[in-house]
Amino acid sequence: MRPSLPGSRTLLVVILLSGPHAPAAAAPDPPAADRAETAAPPPATPPVCPPARRVRLDLKQWKAQLAATAAGKATPVLARLQLAPVPPPKRVLEALGVDAATACQRAPVLGGVDLFTADLSAPGSRDRLVQARFLSCTDDYQNQVVSLRVRVLRPLAANEWCLVEGDLDVDQAGTDTPCLGQPTQLPRTFSFARVTDARRRTIVVRDQGGHCDGVHRRSLYQLSYWDVQADKLRSIFDLTTHESEYKSPSPPFKETSATVTLGGAYPRQIAVRQRVSCRKVAPDEPKPDEPCRQSTRRARYVFVGGQYVAR
Repeated sequence: MRPSLPGSRTLLVVILLSGPHAPAAAAPDPPAADRAETAAPPPATPPVCPPARRVRLDLKQWKAQLAATAAGKATPVLARLQLAPVPPPKRVLEALGVDAATACQRAPVLGGVDLFTADLSAPGSRDRLVQARFLSCTDDYQNQVVSLRVRVLRPLAANEWCLVEGDLDVDQAGTDTPCLGQPTQLPRTFSFARVTDARRRTIVVRDQGGHCDGVHRRSLYQLSYWDVQADKLRSIFDLTTHESEYKSPSPPFKETSATVTLGGAYPRQIAVRQRVSCRKVAPDEPKPDEPCRQSTRRARYVFVGGQYVAR
C-alpha cells in the first residue's frame, strides 16, 4: 500500500487506533504486586527445532548479501531464511484484482532490510524479526507494489537459528492506501508490547489500506496481536480500528472507529470502545445508500486458550 520504501530502521511506528486523528490510549504496567502474583511460571524446556527449520548463517552478512544482490536475483538469498520469492508487479496486481495491463516489467527493487530484537518466544530469548522491503515500479504510482518478507527467528547458538513457523508477508498495491488519518509509508508496520506476559513481548501489527483515486474513496486501519507459541506465530487478537467510505468531495457520511486499551494483570485484558459516527447530509447531497445509526459499544477481551475472546 505505500508509494515509497524508506531505508529507515525505525520500527515503533504509531498509527491511529481511535479513528483517523488520534492514537490509542496506553495503559501503564500493572503494580508490582500484580506482576508478582500473575507472572508466568519459569519457561519449560524450549521446543525442539525440526531439522527442516534450522538454519546456520550470520544475519549481518546475510543482510549485506541481500543488499548487494541485483534486482530480480534475490530469490536464492531469501530462500536461506525460507522467505517467499517476490513476484513481478504484474502478477501481484492481477492476484489482487487490479488492472495490470500497463504494469512495468522491471524486477522488484530492495528498499532495505531491518533486523529487530525482542524477547518473543521466552523471557530473555532475544529473538529476531527480519523484514526485507521491496518496491516495484517506483516511477509509476498507479502500478506500484510494496512487498514485505518477514520472518521470526529463535536463536539456538551463535549464528544458528530456528525459523518460527508462519510469516507476516504482504504484497500490496501502492494505490491501496487510506485517504484519511495518518497513513504510514509501509502497508504493514510492527512494534512490540507486553501483552500476555510481563517477561516477553507480543508482536503488534498495524495494517492500512483504502482507495484515494476518483470519486469513491475508502480508508481502513487494522490492528492485530501475534504471539510466538511453541515456535509458531499465532494471531491472538485482531480489530478494525477505523473504516470509512465516501464520495469525494463530500466528507464521510459514516465512520466506524475503535480505541484499544490494555489493562490489569498479565495476561492483560483488552478494553475496546467502538463508535459509529454519522454526518448530517446536506440538502443538495445525494442520499446515502444505507442509513447510519450513531452508536457506541464497549467490549472486554480476556486471554483464554492461547487467544483473546470477548467476555
